[in-house]
Amino acid sequence: MQKSARGILGAIYGLAVTGYTTREVANLVGLAPHHVRAFARAGLLTATRDARGWYRYSFQDVVLLRTARGLQDARIPPRKIWMSVRKLKSALPGGRPLSTVRVLVQDANVLVQDRESLWQSDSGQLQLEFSMSDMTKEIAPLVKRAVAAAANRQDINGDDWFRMGLDLELVRELEQAKNAYRQALSLQPDHVDAHVNLGRLLQIEGRIKNAEQHYLAALELVPNHVNALFNLAHALEQRKRFDAAIAAYKKALRVDPDFADVHYHLARLYEQKGHQQSALRHNARYQSLVEHTTTI
Repeated sequence: MQKSARGILGAIYGLAVTGYTTREVANLVGLAPHHVRAFARAGLLTATRDARGWYRYSFQDVVLLRTARGLQDARIPPRKIWMSVRKLKSALPGGRPLSTVRVLVQDANVLVQDRESLWQSDSGQLQLEFSMSDMTKEIAPLVKRAVAAAANRQDINGDDWFRMGLDLELVRELEQAKNAYRQALSLQPDHVDAHVNLGRLLQIEGRIKNAEQHYLAALELVPNHVNALFNLAHALEQRKRFDAAIAAYKKALRVDPDFADVHYHLARLYEQKGHQQSALRHNARYQSLVEHTTTI
């Protein structure tokens, strides 16, 4: 199941009320605060400013700055560091959890690997390697403090609660994440991505019908929301409503023809139904999408 369309690399990184301070991030990644602010001023981060004009940083910013620190320790020239961070910012996989991502540095080239693909160069000495799952443990205290502080504020809106829900998912606080999405919906009932993400967490728990209600609510608001379509199709498949699932998967493909997971599920369903040609066609497309690699 996918994250919402804005996803883990989308709405979460527009934090204004929530987020992490320059000093918190500097201490976490081992850079001087003025270096952290320099990256933010250069537009290499997704940091925003709060009402007082202070920078607030996201989990993605921590990833980017940690990579910058690794390159700095490897004595990579500053211009190369800035170029690499800019490339990494654009290459981090959207719509998939950062906890599944590893960041590597080979011969001053930043590489990003997730469960589906690898962006890599062909040679070079390995100099740095870390996984986002390690970083979630480091950032968990910051997330919990931010959520606790936000709960007592009057200026928190639906978007803020949604973004905190995403952060809570990153550190595997799933019950609190569900509560954050519910808070977002109580303040903003038409928050499409909160419906999608809450539905996804309910689906993981096996509460399939409850999840479907949220996907359908999202699709009433945005009929072509591709992740709502995909998740609804997967829920229908789990309930063995295979024809309805195929119809929903096909609608998702009309929105995004290169959605690899949709091709995978359609291949399986068509194979079960004995439609071998359709199964082979979707499986071939799936393989071509997941085997594609891009050098950054």
